[in-house]
Amino acid sequence: MPAPTLARPTWRLGQVLLPEHFLGLESALAAEAALRASLLGAPAYGVARLEWNGDSPPNGVVWVTGLTAVLPDGALVDVPGNARVRAPLDLKEAAQREIEVFAHVVDDDAGEASMDPPLPPDVPRTFHVVDLSTDPTRTGGRGRVALGRFALAKGGAFRLDEASAPALLRLDTTPYLGRALGQLRGELGGLESALDELAIEALGRGESLGPVQRVRLEARKLAALLDDLERGVPMHPYAVYSALRAFSLDLYLLDERAAPWRPPAYDHDAPGRCFGAVLTHVAGRMQLPRPAAPVAAFVSDGGRLVAADLPAEALSAPEVYVAVLKARAADVAPLEGARLASPGRLRLVREHALRGVRIAPVPAAPFRHGFGGAVDFYRLSTGAAPGEEGGEWTHVVRERAIAFHPPPHLEGHRVVLCWRRP
Repeated sequence: MPAPTLARPTWRLGQVLLPEHFLGLESALAAEAALRASLLGAPAYGVARLEWNGDSPPNGVVWVTGLTAVLPDGALVDVPGNARVRAPLDLKEAAQREIEVFAHVVDDDAGEASMDPPLPPDVPRTFHVVDLSTDPTRTGGRGRVALGRFALAKGGAFRLDEASAPALLRLDTTPYLGRALGQLRGELGGLESALDELAIEALGRGESLGPVQRVRLEARKLAALLDDLERGVPMHPYAVYSALRAFSLDLYLLDERAAPWRPPAYDHDAPGRCFGAVLTHVAGRMQLPRPAAPVAAFVSDGGRLVAADLPAEALSAPEVYVAVLKARAADVAPLEGARLASPGRLRLVREHALRGVRIAPVPAAPFRHGFGGAVDFYRLSTGAAPGEEGGEWTHVVRERAIAFHPPPHLEGHRVVLCWRRP
């Protein structure tokens, strides 16, 4: 179709008004609005709202109940506001494993088709017709809107490929990227805990907290933006992508030895690719290296397991744990019932059925660690916490060692003493 002109029709007193005059005025106003929107910076075309069954179309039949999109020439298409979908699309008819779906905006409908609800007879309206198709081209069409790509999965069902998102104007009202962004929002919460551990390590080494604090602030800003998006705040994809891209570079503050990557440029026509690359990179960079937890191994000594020559920081640590490093996650290796004491008092504790150093299982890892595999943690009662009994621990401090007789089911498992630095 010819390029729209910005010039308005000329009006003269007494001229005969024809439909072409009003169509020309409408075209000029639409072209002006499109040009004005393009001057705002971010691309102003694409899908702004999509309501369909495309997430998992039953029997491969796709139907659209709501669509708002802006064509590259600035034309606004809205179902059901000014357009109607002619018919559903059967993906099976394409006989392909991967199918792209388009919404072609064809010649205006003259209005003969019945509408629900019916329009008043004195207000005739002209509606666009939207044809769903797997063919990217259509002769005589006003324009097209890419809706997405489907892949044939096992069992013969079609699944939407979220990574192949088309041009979008909003993220909150379209079925793309929401799942990946929601997953990132959850992972940001885990990053907070990891940053806490890094801050403790930095303080222990007398290092600056600046990089950790900067990443923490940027993570919270990104989390706030994603929360706004989840609550329905309208956002252009570029605003979200720009924040993600900046955060992917901020994460390099935690590793001064790594060379920052070069994130891809924003691609409005194929946002799935650039979003996917940045989201994958961010997920990888957020897997911070596990700190080397201070440990002392229990070694076998005459039927006992003994951790000897304990350093002063272990004996005065605010939290001390016994960690059982299991060979398999399904293995059961409880320490309940085992009596821990200093080597010099272990025999007395057993013979007189004394409690020894109290232990309590911890349901989740109390700190980030690099042990790998499945680990069971037990916290020791050392008297460091308010209300904690630590009488037996004083003997461990004096001998700088702790021991216990392992139950039979601990055979083959590694046991270590570990602690949290103050």
